[in-house]
Amino acid sequence: MPIAPARAAAFDILLRVDQQGSYASELLHSGRLESLSQNDRALTTELVMGVLRWRSRLDEAIAAASDRPLAKLDPEVLTALRLAAYQLQHLTRVPAHAAINDSVELMKRAHKRSAAPFGNAVLRKIAATKIEPPPESHDWTAASLAAEFAHPQWLVERWMAEYGIERTQLICHHDLQIPNVAIRVDNPAAEQELEAEGVKLDRGALLASARIVTGGEITRTRALPETRACSFWMRLLNWWRRWSVPVRACWTAAPLLEARRRHWPRAIRPPKSLPPNCTRIALSCCANACAQRTFR
Repeated sequence: MPIAPARAAAFDILLRVDQQGSYASELLHSGRLESLSQNDRALTTELVMGVLRWRSRLDEAIAAASDRPLAKLDPEVLTALRLAAYQLQHLTRVPAHAAINDSVELMKRAHKRSAAPFGNAVLRKIAATKIEPPPESHDWTAASLAAEFAHPQWLVERWMAEYGIERTQLICHHDLQIPNVAIRVDNPAAEQELEAEGVKLDRGALLASARIVTGGEITRTRALPETRACSFWMRLLNWWRRWSVPVRACWTAAPLLEARRRHWPRAIRPPKSLPPNCTRIALSCCANACAQRTFR
């Protein structure tokens, strides 16, 4: 049976991230996915980002079901196992046999045919293992929080020292939530044009011009090629553009900088007197980071 296009694309992207240090966000918007349908593109994104979010937990599950150390597994084999393990543990609508079969076939496609029986046995063990939800009340430690929420322990320890256990748990939980796609719409005509192309929008929580994309494929609208063609400075300064897709933090950088100093954490507190155009510079920095990841 042929491998599902979404799983094949996700496998290739995860392998490049692991072996070449590539950025998943850039590969997910590359020409490699242009031939995929909207549903396949969505599934590819879910698989790639899901595996990256939960990788340490997935590795624990694979290690528990395997008689070989993970360090001795070929990268292609381990990537295929992670891909299937994520579907088995986190995607309830994906049939287990489809996830297992495609990952075994991906091993064969990567010239690791000898590992196929091993991979099949490991994945069937994982499929038979019941996932227990995290306890509502728990005496959390940095190690247990890091293990439960797939975070680096050193980062959890830093958060616990700064914010306490309860807030750290909330931060870790929030980190694993799938983020919404948000856009800024400057006039009703632009919003109507997007909705005419099948994009469904809800109002955002922070700004009146913000919209949350709840349906449709924003990257397939007519405005995207124009956005990609613009240079960064034109995107930042061309305020007459009807809509753009920056990170929501870019929109709120200036108001935050103008807030009173006592509301800022000590580590990032700005000076008492800000120089002229400081808020504009900070906004440019935020937008630049966004542009490098979204519009390249």
